Amino acid sequence: MDLSGPAPVLLRPGGVAVEDLEACIGPIQRAAAHEGVLRSPGLMLSHYAPSLPVRLNAETVAEDEALLAFGDPLQGARCQFQLSSLGDTTEAAARLFEGLRQLDATVFGLEFVELR
Repeated sequence: MDLSGPAPVLLRPGGVAVEDLEACIGPIQRAAAHEGVLRSPGLMLSHYAPSLPVRLNAETVAEDEALLAFGDPLQGARCQFQLSSLGDTTEAAARLFEGLRQLDATVFGLEFVELR
């Protein structure tokens, strides 16, 4: 959301419905696609790309792999990050990029610092 001008502008959809935002602050304009200057990092073509390959819907995990788990974790990964132990999609969505960054840092031996 860009609040720097005379009217609020939605730069990209997020976890809060536009209707809920409009109920609080009034009408919200939608940003034109590719309008030149990127005003949010989430608008870049490669917003976040993990350093290592990612497999989806894995049913097994090897000792040399990191696991980004959702629900019941698989056994065998040398490190893992739980998106939501209860299978809550809202919690998982909120933790996705944190998990990717933390696993990248762990695999490469870097210190992970959680920013809040």
